[in-house]
Amino acid sequence: MKFEQLSNAPEGVLQSAEGGPMCAYHRSPSATWNTRWRVKAPMASLAITNKAMAKKAKNKAGNSHQIFAIHAPAAMTVQLAGDFTHWQEHPISMKKEAGGVWRAEVALPPGTHHYRFIVDGSWTDDPECTVRVPNSYGGENMVRTVG
Repeated sequence: MKFEQLSNAPEGVLQSAEGGPMCAYHRSPSATWNTRWRVKAPMASLAITNKAMAKKAKNKAGNSHQIFAIHAPAAMTVQLAGDFTHWQEHPISMKKEAGGVWRAEVALPPGTHHYRFIVDGSWTDDPECTVRVPNSYGGENMVRTVG
């Protein structure tokens, strides 16, 4: 059975060329881009395992869980983008809660992190953030310091 990377799937998610069940793979730390280890298992069990492993790794690394929130009741989508998401490469989709507040919890390592929100496709400042730095696009990035 051949496997291929789906164009709309996250890195590491594969589907058989015949449309069969999906599986996932992980990359060996010393692997090149085309050398991958494949793990053939149901996605549900992989998601649970990966989530547990990621949580352990984050706690061991000394990361701190940070809450990002913005009030945007009319918004259809809100994303969090920053240096910790490689900006637009991997923005984090935020969840809409009661009262039109969008939230995301992110584990960040100690240090200074720059971020912005993307509300319905438009870059948006965090009105609650008072620490800002100019960016190369004529706007400002928000600054979150994790101790």
